[in-house]
Amino acid sequence: MPQMRFHKNHGYNIVLADDCQIAKRKFSFANAITFGQHPLKSGDLFLFEIESQELGWSGHLRCGLTQYNPENLKCHNKAMSWQDAQPVLQPQPRHAGAPPSYNDEAGLEFIPQYSMPDLTNMGKSWMHAVTKYPTRSDDYPTELDNPFEVVKNTKHANKFLQNLGNVLIVGKNTIPKRYLVRDEFAIDIELNGKVSNRRYSAICVGSRIGITYNIQGDSAYMYFIINGEESSGTKMEWANLSAPFFPVVDVYGVTKQVKILQISYMPSLQELCRDVIISQITSSAIGGLPLPAKLKYFLKFE
Repeated sequence: MPQMRFHKNHGYNIVLADDCQIAKRKFSFANAITFGQHPLKSGDLFLFEIESQELGWSGHLRCGLTQYNPENLKCHNKAMSWQDAQPVLQPQPRHAGAPPSYNDEAGLEFIPQYSMPDLTNMGKSWMHAVTKYPTRSDDYPTELDNPFEVVKNTKHANKFLQNLGNVLIVGKNTIPKRYLVRDEFAIDIELNGKVSNRRYSAICVGSRIGITYNIQGDSAYMYFIINGEESSGTKMEWANLSAPFFPVVDVYGVTKQVKILQISYMPSLQELCRDVIISQITSSAIGGLPLPAKLKYFLKFE
């Protein structure tokens, strides 16, 4: 996956640092929308980490994808609502029956104050607010409303994201879990009468959040990976499948600073051999191979 940076065009409360890999909100709680420098391909993972917070505000960061090209957007020197920033560019005429091009839909001129609802109300953008435990369905009215619902291991489970223990397969990319979960960071301890376990809070400093997407047939689906837990995805309604998707992070509310994490992983020869072997057989057949138990565990990512 290519190196990612934040785009030079962003909300006016944002300052960029560390070769545009860090985005920090200077003051207030809004006008802090940032974009990826280049669009994602299907299966690419945009991964970032929360580096600092500013208490006293309500709400936390929002993230997602947009088909607005940040190169065409301007930073405004005052707060704007979505009504103020209505599209001003007119689409160019095209012959009847021709599919719309990305430039035809350019539209938006100024970066809005908020990603939700401003950016989403303008269309071509799909944003979600991150909650404390976003993979827990009771944070949402229904399971269908939860874009972070964890993939369940059923026969109908999505094959685009496959959690194999110490690695996560995202499309054609195999990503070690060590990239997706920070070893040591502030975590919440959740104890109650039924459950006694440790859960990573998605909104705390050190939390790592990934965004990716996949095209299935005539639809596009967005997925979130939060501290190594993959979501079941959410459909991006009215997405133009021929247009690029840019990652968006709104450094909103309590969230003060985020940093892009680069995934530059070179698999070992042992891992490459495993990929070849498991591409030739089914997972259920691994147990019957004339191999030592340790090698079988390795082939099954255990």
